[in-house]
Amino acid sequence: MTTSQRIAQRISEVLEAPTPIAALRAVTALRRELDAFERQQVARALADGATFASIARELGISRQAVHRRFRNLSPADAPLVTSPDARRVLLYARDEAISLGADPAGSEHVLLATLRISELPASAVLRAAGATLDRVRAQVEGVSTRARLFRREPPADDVRALLKAPARHARERGSARIEVEDLLIGMLDDEHGGAARTLRALRIDPDAVREALVASLESRTD
Repeated sequence: MTTSQRIAQRISEVLEAPTPIAALRAVTALRRELDAFERQQVARALADGATFASIARELGISRQAVHRRFRNLSPADAPLVTSPDARRVLLYARDEAISLGADPAGSEHVLLATLRISELPASAVLRAAGATLDRVRAQVEGVSTRARLFRREPPADDVRALLKAPARHARERGSARIEVEDLLIGMLDDEHGGAARTLRALRIDPDAVREALVASLESRTD
C-alpha cells in the first residue's frame, strides 16, 4: 500500500468511526501518517535545494521551528556552494589584496570587495554603519603601508579558514548556499580578524554591523 493510499484509508476511518473514541484513535493514526509524509516531503525539498526558510513559509511556522524539527534531514557534511555574488566578492577581495601586496587575502579585503559592489544589500548595510569604500580603503591601505615601513607583515587571515565560519552560519540558517552576508557575519565572528579590526579603527561597532547583516539576510529569506 502506498503512502497516499494509507492516508486515504486513515481519513476514511476517521470519517466513518462509529464512536468518538474510535474517531480519536483514527485521528492519531492519521496524524502519524501525515507526520511521516511531511518528513518525506521536507527531505525531498531540501534535496532539491529549498531552504528551511522557504519550507517554513509553506508550513506556516517559524524557520527556527522547522530547523529544530527537520535539521537531521540536512546532513552536516552536505556540500555547500557559494552564491554568484559571494564568488564575485571573493574574487574582488583577491584583487584588493594583490594591489596592496598582501597574500593571502584577509577579511579586511572582503570588506573592501563588498563595498566595491554597491548594489549588494550587504554593501548597503556597511555604508549605513559608516563603512564607506573610501574610509575602509584608506584604513586598510594605511595598515599595509605602516607594515611595509616597519618591515613587518600585517596580521593576515587565511580566507580558506575564514570560510569555515560563513559555512557554519549558512548551515545554521538551513541553507546549502553561502551568501555575501554569511561571508561577513562569519568573518566578524573573529574579533581579532582584519574586518573587525578595520571597523573598530573607524569607530564602527562590529557587533552592530553583524546584527544588521543578520537582519538583512533574514528579511530576504524568511
